[in-house]
This record gives sequence, structure tokens and C-alpha cells, in this order.
Amino acid sequence: MINCQTCGHVNTPGAVFCSQCATNMRAGTGFVNASYGASPYQGFHYPTRGTTILVLGILSLVVCSIMGPIAWVMGNSDLRQIDMGNAAPDERGTIQAGRICGMIATILMIVSLFFVVFVFAAAGSASRW
Repeated sequence: MINCQTCGHVNTPGAVFCSQCATNMRAGTGFVNASYGASPYQGFHYPTRGTTILVLGILSLVVCSIMGPIAWVMGNSDLRQIDMGNAAPDERGTIQAGRICGMIATILMIVSLFFVVFVFAAAGSASRW
């Protein structure tokens, strides 16, 4: 007999999932299927912010580019937590998409700032002659 690490239920030998709470018995991570009413973050110390990062990344491209660096930094932080095993890896794609949108928006913002400075410098030097 095998005891579940999450709920303590006694399962049959060779069971892959706990018959009480659906914990993956072989993974040893304690990650529970959310459809059974348990927390999807059980066993992980850090919840991911994938949707927030994606929304910030998209808004930085469409509305306000100052949100780009925020999405970039938050994405780096959450990906680091996933890589260390402190967060569930199920939102990695969402986090990467938001982070990439934030990177693109940040680069476009920097290029546009350089362009504006160049235009003002060129206009200032042309008016002297």
C-alpha cells in the first residue's frame, strides 16, 4: 500500500494517481489536478503571473510602451522561479509570450527616443545656418 503525500490516503500498489485527491504519485512534486478542487499550486512556493505578464506585454505594444520593461522584468522573474522549481511550469508559454512582447516594445521605445533626439538635433543644427 502507498500513502499519498498530499492527503495521506492509502492507495493500491503501482497507482499512478491518488484515488482520493488525484495527486501524481510518481512525480513526487505534489502537483494536484485543479479539476478535483485542490489548489493547482500545492507543492510550489510561488504562483506565476502569466496572464498579467501577457496583458502587460500586449498593452506595451498597442497602448503604452512604458509597460514593456515591466513585462520584461516580471517575465524574467517568473521564468527564473519556474526554472528553479518553485513555480508550476504550466504557464511558461504565456510568460514567454508576454516577456517577448515587452522586449519588443522596450526596444521600439528606445529606438523611437533616439530618433526623436536625432530629429531635434538635426532641426537645431539646420536652424543655425
